[in-house]
Amino acid sequence: MCRPLALVFLLVAGVAVPAHAQQAEPAKSSVKEWKAGIKTFRLQRLCHGEEAGDAETMLAQGEEAYRTGDYDKAIADYTAAIRLKPDYANAYYNRGAVYEKKGDKAKAAEDFAQAKKLGYKKK
Repeated sequence: MCRPLALVFLLVAGVAVPAHAQQAEPAKSSVKEWKAGIKTFRLQRLCHGEEAGDAETMLAQGEEAYRTGDYDKAIADYTAAIRLKPDYANAYYNRGAVYEKKGDKAKAAEDFAQAKKLGYKKK
């Protein structure tokens, strides 16, 4: 919290500020590492049956991830919804749509078939 105020003081006083102190945003590599760490953590929780939330929440998170173009997260969220509610036709259909978007026709077809078997009707 004090860092921006200290930088303003140093700039007003005419003191040279090191380049790394002037950096407004974190380095892209650290952001990528952070996102990769979060993804790994979520997948570990999912694999151990500790994914937080209910199936509907996971479906909604998957839909948001899909809308923002984070297809891997969308697949993980839909998979979590399916694990929480194995007969969740909407989750199978949505995951199939993501696989189709990523070009994995075989997995998409499997999920679409399972969704249909569970009674999914396209809106």
